Amino acid sequence: MLPRIIDNTERAPGLRRAACLARVNLSMLLASLALLLLLAGIASAAPTQPPQTIAFSSTVAAIISEVTTPTLAYELAGLTGERPVTVAGSPYTFTTRYSCVTEAISMATRYAYEQFTACDLDVSYHEYVWNERLLRNVVAERPGLVDPEEIYLITAHIDDLPAGALAPGADDNGSGSVAVLMAARLLAPYDLAHTVRFVLFTGEEQGLRGSMAYAADCAARGENIQGVVNLDMIAYNSDDEPVIDLYGLTTVDGSLELTRLFSDVVGVYGLNLVPERSNDRWPINASDQWSFLGQGYPAFLAIEDMDDRTPYYHNTGDRLDTLDLDYYADFTQAAIATIAHLGRPTRALVYLPWITHDR
Repeated sequence: MLPRIIDNTERAPGLRRAACLARVNLSMLLASLALLLLLAGIASAAPTQPPQTIAFSSTVAAIISEVTTPTLAYELAGLTGERPVTVAGSPYTFTTRYSCVTEAISMATRYAYEQFTACDLDVSYHEYVWNERLLRNVVAERPGLVDPEEIYLITAHIDDLPAGALAPGADDNGSGSVAVLMAARLLAPYDLAHTVRFVLFTGEEQGLRGSMAYAADCAARGENIQGVVNLDMIAYNSDDEPVIDLYGLTTVDGSLELTRLFSDVVGVYGLNLVPERSNDRWPINASDQWSFLGQGYPAFLAIEDMDDRTPYYHNTGDRLDTLDLDYYADFTQAAIATIAHLGRPTRALVYLPWITHDR
């Protein structure tokens, strides 16, 4: 038998009324807490995995329609030194973006930082030390409104080769860098369901140094990175078949699914590309996706046809006039459409799961 608890309100009417009010207040507090928990449950519903199928979205179609060959050519001309750009308020002409030339890579990363900032994104430098050098990556973020803990990245390396005073690096990897900058510019006006990051790495040509440091830091923070779309050399095409290569890794869950999603996007939006998916083979370990795969994060490489890659690889001939700009525009559209479907954009001020959105 449980002992009877004596209630002093039995002896004092005033205390009885006070206790009654306390119970009412407690009930109201519990009801409010329950409502808050319910709303929190709505906002943080079960994590949404990458879509199993890609359906045409008028929103995404409108976003990628802004990608044009003149715009890409203009932006790439600035990053490769064919026209001056504005950095820190003054004109600057890039002659190289080699990671071991301190001023050049500092100006390249500052330029990227300022471009991201102009998009009204959250921007930061991610610093790391390699070979007694302090280097930095550039990270811009659009926080998600529904599942902000689920993070998707679109990435490229902004550094280049050769090591001399002149390194235009148009295809490798001005092309990928401009595509990431373009993705940031076009997605910035939209609220997103999931967090999307736009990341430009340095030190890739020295052995993936920047991405290795960044991926390791993400893992140390326990970040829930659901997918990485890495773009490296996406603008050279010399034949009639606009083949693109998509490389995944079977041992990391989600990697192959991301290559499938990218391939599906090409068909859904009628882009003039021929996706070819490959698993577990070079160059899966030769660009920045490898750093994320090494941490167990789903990632893949999107790159031009490796059977028809640029003959100007890592030399001073890697210039804008060697590229197929129509192919480059389609490739960039496919990349932006892929990260858009992963991030799920909407123009609504608040994304509510009971409202039907065009996805």
